[in-house]
Amino acid sequence: MDRNPTDEAAPDAARDAGTDPQRRHAGLPVLDKEGALALMDDEEFYDYFSGEILAAFDDRLDELRSLIGRGKAAELTIKAHSLKGVLAAMGAGRAAASAGLLEMAARSGELDAAPRLTGELEEEFAKVRVILAANG
Repeated sequence: MDRNPTDEAAPDAARDAGTDPQRRHAGLPVLDKEGALALMDDEEFYDYFSGEILAAFDDRLDELRSLIGRGKAAELTIKAHSLKGVLAAMGAGRAAASAGLLEMAARSGELDAAPRLTGELEEEFAKVRVILAANG
């Protein structure tokens, strides 16, 4: 079976997930709308896309927490990976990084860190909400 290179990094990432989130996300933007627009090249679509993410985020978080509570590491890996991609496309770098750490912890089967990482993801996305509301 071919190994995914990220599989080997997953235990280290899960272990390192205990470090300070501010230091871990240093240099990443809370929200880089300009960067996302450079890729999308459509501000109307970006506004629609980010609105859909905002509307669905709490449900996605509930789903992540449910998977954690049921010990469903494989499903959690997939859902966290998907959310990471959506957040990255939106330009929410710190939230995407938090989702990535959750993905890596789930991939390595280290669900003990998952509730804390989900909380950090929620905190990072709250910052995105504030920025979008202020620029709204």
